[in-house]
Amino acid sequence: MKNAILSLIFLAVVSLDVVSCQSSGCPGTDEELKKEFISIIAHYQKKHVRESYGEWAGQCFTWMDLDAFNAQHGPAQVTSKLKKDAGFSQLAKCLSNLSLNAWAGIREAGSNHFKPTWAEQGKISRSGQTDAGQKAEKMIAAAVVEAAEELIQPPTQGFKGFPAEIRWVAYSPTNFNPGIGLQPDTASILRDLETLARAGFTGLVTYGSDGPLGKELPRLAEQMGFQGLIMGIWNIVGVEEVSQAQAAAASKIVLGYCVGNEGLGWRYNLEQLSQAVNAMKSATNKPVTTTEQIEDYANTALLNLGDWVFPNVHPYWNGQYEAASAVEWTRSAYESLQKRTKKPILFKEVGFPTAGQDSPAMSEALQEKYYVQLAATNVPFAYFEAFDQPWKTHEPVEPHWGLFKPDRSPKSLARQLIEGH
Repeated sequence: MKNAILSLIFLAVVSLDVVSCQSSGCPGTDEELKKEFISIIAHYQKKHVRESYGEWAGQCFTWMDLDAFNAQHGPAQVTSKLKKDAGFSQLAKCLSNLSLNAWAGIREAGSNHFKPTWAEQGKISRSGQTDAGQKAEKMIAAAVVEAAEELIQPPTQGFKGFPAEIRWVAYSPTNFNPGIGLQPDTASILRDLETLARAGFTGLVTYGSDGPLGKELPRLAEQMGFQGLIMGIWNIVGVEEVSQAQAAAASKIVLGYCVGNEGLGWRYNLEQLSQAVNAMKSATNKPVTTTEQIEDYANTALLNLGDWVFPNVHPYWNGQYEAASAVEWTRSAYESLQKRTKKPILFKEVGFPTAGQDSPAMSEALQEKYYVQLAATNVPFAYFEAFDQPWKTHEPVEPHWGLFKPDRSPKSLARQLIEGH
């Protein structure tokens, strides 16, 4: 009986709901676009959330009203209706023409458009809302923002992700130190690739395409039987590096590109990164993305950039020092992303260092246990990283993330992978 009453309450509200966005063109300024966008949020809030002016049930939006709204999946219905509305689609098209920073500002303003609660304003009045009413208004604002973002998000041209059978490893070479310009020769790269192939790795993820990593690696990896290469571009405006990466697109082993790595906000801004991603995609006609730390993907503009989501997801840097809890944390991060995007997801960096911190102890055993357990889940990931990199000295653990030591001798997990392969 209660559910029937809740449904009737909700349907009575929905029957009044009409779409108000009738744009036939784009407003002249960003501020006008923001006003129009917020007016749509306000329209749906007014239609679905009763004005509250008194404490009695008939005078305010109650928890029962909120239950009715949720029982009929009210936020999802708002999103669905807007995505089908021609006027709202036109507005979304206008929003898509803005810079990423401008849209981020409008999105934030829209998400925060709701009345204060009576407790927050210190009085009962029409200018405020009940706790239940504010919660409903927040949900509606989020639903309108979600509808806009789904319409703004560029299509991925059918990209469904990389072959599931590829075992990826993040690869920076041995005999390598970019800080002093030290690059490995061809013979050294071949020995690296032979080592990784013995452990069953079939896909490589790189960070830069300068020197032999751009000129030689695609050919050598294909020669060694690798099935996939995701080429990194470290300097997103480096003419020579970008040119070498683009030239490698002719190789069938190059499956995609990652433009930049954890450089947002200090090596480049979001607008520059977006331009570099789009330019690489246009030049190569292959999937392109970028990489930031997992927490940065709370920014929907970043989440929507590129053909797949490729974050660095480190339990170590998030206070997880035990294998089982770290695996659960990693899986939770993956499932959370799945709820926010339809794009393919591949975790670029996950793992544990094997030294550099005594308490809690980092060890080869911890690294091995974490990866063995993670591999039994549904989380797609690249092992980080192939070889210890002694030149990384900005944190005590940084030289010790490798599955292999600098002389290519295997650590505990690598030995297990070699034996299993």
